[in-house]
Amino acid sequence: MKNSKIFYLLIALLVVSCNTAEDVEVIYDNEIIEQEESSTEQPTQVVEEKETEVLVTTETLELDRKYRDDSNFILPTFNGNCPHSRQSIIDLFDYWNKEFAINLTYNISGYPATGTAAKNQLPDCLDMVIGSNKDQNLKLEKNIHIELVIGRELNLDIYQEDEYQIQQTTEIQIPTTYLTSLALHPTNSELDLISNRFGEIFNFNSKELIYSVDDVGAIDYGGFLAIRFTNDGKYLISMHNTNTEYVINLYEIDQASSEISFIKTLKSYSLPEYTKCNDFTLLLAVYEICNEIGTPTVYVGAMGGGIEIGDNNIIYASIGNAVAPSSIYSSLYTSRNADLPWGSILKFEFDSDDLELEGIGYHETSNLDEVWVIGMRNPYRISLSNNNLWIADVGSNIQDEINFVSAESSNLDLGFPYIEGNLSHGPFTDDLKFPNKNYKKAILAERIGGLIGGHPVNYGGYKMYTYGVMNGDLFGIKFLDNGMVKTKIIYDDKIFESENALLSIERSRNGIYLLTLNGTVVKIDNS
Repeated sequence: MKNSKIFYLLIALLVVSCNTAEDVEVIYDNEIIEQEESSTEQPTQVVEEKETEVLVTTETLELDRKYRDDSNFILPTFNGNCPHSRQSIIDLFDYWNKEFAINLTYNISGYPATGTAAKNQLPDCLDMVIGSNKDQNLKLEKNIHIELVIGRELNLDIYQEDEYQIQQTTEIQIPTTYLTSLALHPTNSELDLISNRFGEIFNFNSKELIYSVDDVGAIDYGGFLAIRFTNDGKYLISMHNTNTEYVINLYEIDQASSEISFIKTLKSYSLPEYTKCNDFTLLLAVYEICNEIGTPTVYVGAMGGGIEIGDNNIIYASIGNAVAPSSIYSSLYTSRNADLPWGSILKFEFDSDDLELEGIGYHETSNLDEVWVIGMRNPYRISLSNNNLWIADVGSNIQDEINFVSAESSNLDLGFPYIEGNLSHGPFTDDLKFPNKNYKKAILAERIGGLIGGHPVNYGGYKMYTYGVMNGDLFGIKFLDNGMVKTKIIYDDKIFESENALLSIERSRNGIYLLTLNGTVVKIDNS
């Protein structure tokens, strides 16, 4: 979901044979970029307190002699031989920062070097630096940011594949763009609502604009992301962000006129502080040097954006890690902070008498009662079905995840940023490189690119969780006794041939609706 032109970027890994002296460069990005300034924005650095002294090893001094000539600093060579370990390069950068005040900032993320998902098998490159976002042997200026990529093992899940042909779909045009959510009234379809990213709410039947939320920060990865009716149909609960907060609001709807009235903000969380620093948008909590050399800026990272309301007005809300796609390590300062809600599923009970939300998630690692499931990057869409919750978590640039958890479960950790799908990113420090913890494994982990979570639909007598891709592709997941089947859903998708994009999959009363960027709604019924 973006303000500017939507397009997809491919991950390119340019590897030269280990028998040559040429360099290897890794250029990588998330599937969608919305701001020209930041295609690999917002990286991260160190989870522990920074030391006042830098330990200088013999290896560090050797690298310094090799890559520094007086006041000239050269970006080390990263090639197919993988000559430098992750820690040796970190130590070198820290030494330069400390002794010469070059003010390097850096982020580290994993990339497949071995395993079935590795495009180029580099078995000697595990935990070694295999590339960066800068040219090899570049002369480094003061105040520069570097994205380092380290080798990791990644093996793909094995499952069966199938396809199913849908015979007929229906298209509905709404007079707006960037459709993001649809709310079905529990008893009166004439009150069904549809909304867009900018906070405009329309009656789905008359297509008339009936309400506008006036403080929506529809920038970066934010906006007005979800709206749902409470069980009695009297109230609406929505989720959006301003430029400074993530908010869950309560509205009342007139059952006769469909007029909407704002009642109160039920929950709000302050967004993390960002800085424009070293030509990147960086999380201020991570890069202390940016307090001196950076400029405060507004940035809205991954916001999540799903709401589901179950029996007895139990409310599930998905919230992202509030950082940029490539910022793996920044998540340790947001989604791994016990005092913050980021990168989690929140669980509340709505009191329809006092009009309050009571947190009932009680995750053992969190100081917030509402935090229920942790360890996600961007759970943009969730779906409650038969007392289970489907969670579609958009990954960084390695794997997206579809998770399936019981509503009765507790203290679940889905692993991010330590684990993304089947890959261990491995943060900076050795004690965190391979955490000794069993994270809940995803039902599906693969590089989807533009994942849009959906809902269960019946196809040919089989109930399948249906999810999509921003380019309009649809897939279904069907469980078997010995695994699962991933089914390609074939339908008339010509509306996605131009600049249109799938932005949300919402329930209908007999299937699903596909909500799109250009205002078209595609209705797919159970079959």
